[in-house]
Amino acid sequence: GAVARDGDELPRLEPDVVAVTGPMHPLGPAAPGLVAISSRMADARVDWRGRPAPWLVGTGGNFAARRAWLDRVGGWDERLGAGSPGGAGEDIALLDRLLASGATVRYEPAALVRHERRPASSRRATRGSYGRGVGTWCGILLREGDRRGAAMLLRWLALRLRLGVAAAVRLHGGEVGAELRVLAGTAGGVVYGLRVGGRHDA
Repeated sequence: GAVARDGDELPRLEPDVVAVTGPMHPLGPAAPGLVAISSRMADARVDWRGRPAPWLVGTGGNFAARRAWLDRVGGWDERLGAGSPGGAGEDIALLDRLLASGATVRYEPAALVRHERRPASSRRATRGSYGRGVGTWCGILLREGDRRGAAMLLRWLALRLRLGVAAAVRLHGGEVGAELRVLAGTAGGVVYGLRVGGRHDA
C-alpha cells in the first residue's frame, strides 16, 4: 500500500483534486535474475488536467480516487484487466475517462508504493497483455466515434517504436523482443476493441 516518505503524513487534497497516483519503487535490494516492475521514480508533484497520455499520469498499482467521481465515470471497465479478453489496460482506461470528464489527477511523490521484483521472464510474459489493453481501449474509443482514440493510439505507437529503436541501438535484444510483443498485443487489442460490445455486453 501507499506510505508517506520518511514517516510523514500524506498531504491533504484540495477539493478539486479527484484522484491521486504516485511513485512505484522496487521492493528490497536488487537480486540476480529479478527485475523491477512498473517503476515510476519521478519526485515532483504534478497536477494532470486535460488530455495527457494516461500512461504518463500514473498506474493502477498506486491509485486512489474519490468515490463520487468513480461513480460519475462508471468505475472500472470490466472489458479490461489482467486475464480479461481486452488485456491489462483498465487503469489506462479509467485515468483517461476521469481526465476526459474534467478531473484533476495528482501525481503525489509522497504517496509511495513498493512493488516486488519479479523474474525477467515474468515481465516479458506480460508485455503483450499491456499492449493489448491499450490497443483495446483505443479501439473502443474509435468504435464509439471518439477521435481521441486515434490520437492516443498514435502516441502509444510512437512511444513503443522509440523505445524499441533505443533498445536496438543498445543491442539489447531482450528489450527489442519485449517491444515487439507490446506492438503485437496492441494490434490485437485494437481489433478486439473495434468489435467488442458495450460494457455490459462484452
